[in-house]
Amino acid sequence: MARADLGPVLRPGTDGAPAVAVMHILLRDNPADRAYMVKFTDFSPDFEAHLATKTPEWAADITGLTVEQITQFAHLVGTIPRSYFRLGYGFTRQRNGATAMHAALCIPAMTGARQHRGGGAFHSNSGTRQLDKSRITGPHLQKGDPRWLDMSEIGPILTGNTKALKNGGPVMAMIVQNTNPASVAPDQTLARRGSAREDLFLVVHEQFMTETAELADIVLPATMFLEHNDYYTRGGHTRVLYGPAVIERPGETRSNHEVINATALRLGLDDATFKTGDRDLVAETFRRSNYGDLNEIEKTGYVDRERPDAMRATPMASASARQALLLCAQLAGHGRQEGLSLDLRPRRYAALRRPLGRHRTDRR
Repeated sequence: MARADLGPVLRPGTDGAPAVAVMHILLRDNPADRAYMVKFTDFSPDFEAHLATKTPEWAADITGLTVEQITQFAHLVGTIPRSYFRLGYGFTRQRNGATAMHAALCIPAMTGARQHRGGGAFHSNSGTRQLDKSRITGPHLQKGDPRWLDMSEIGPILTGNTKALKNGGPVMAMIVQNTNPASVAPDQTLARRGSAREDLFLVVHEQFMTETAELADIVLPATMFLEHNDYYTRGGHTRVLYGPAVIERPGETRSNHEVINATALRLGLDDATFKTGDRDLVAETFRRSNYGDLNEIEKTGYVDRERPDAMRATPMASASARQALLLCAQLAGHGRQEGLSLDLRPRRYAALRRPLGRHRTDRR
């Protein structure tokens, strides 16, 4: 922020409002590339009429920014053909976060920035990986039509919300890995209340005594990334990394893969995947993804999935651009976004380096 030419700081949870106001200014002051929108988007008179009321004054009242700051930013991105949005994950992790992301993505569609090499917007490189995860997710083992529940609605799910449960029965048992829903899930009050249910059997596989682990019936100690073999992807670069185990694991800690395997075998499943070590599973995943042999990949430590330069230089595909502005027309600017009051103080606990199967008797 200290090095930025322009660094407006807005109220948490109000990101969508300035994005909509910026589009208002782009249309009002004519930096908008109407020819590009006609060719590549679903921009319509109805959308333009909707934006007519979303003035910078309207957004200033919501965001705490000044009219001048919003206008300056709009003119900056509207007059620089290669303006480029690097959209991170943070501002979507709030109420109306997806709407805010859609609204921000509409701005480079409106300016036509995507037709200029180096311009446009970027959120994640996940589409370049093309990983075949079938040996990890096990679709060949699926029987019938299982119920898939939305993890972001874990609070309503655990407290019996019919819609969140998709009209099915209550969740009576749950294993938690790689997340801390009692602290990070939307509506923490419901998430905590549901996790503390006396009739819920809750197992948490963790490295630290998190807020969710404190509510568990059983806490299983988990390995850290240096203690097991795995691969790692990121949204900001094009490499898929191989991460080998480099230190011995302490005590009875186990990896996610080992816990799932052991559970499956005790339930009577005998698929070969459940008898495979983590390194072999990574090797098979890379092979199925046409990445090559893991022994060779291990020499460099990564597979580079960078796309050819010619593909990156082409304008945005019309379907994607049309979807962006259509979503914006449907979602953006529907009133004031609400910020959430969250306790953001860091909490760190000693790693769970204790015998496997620590049992919680006091869940209150």
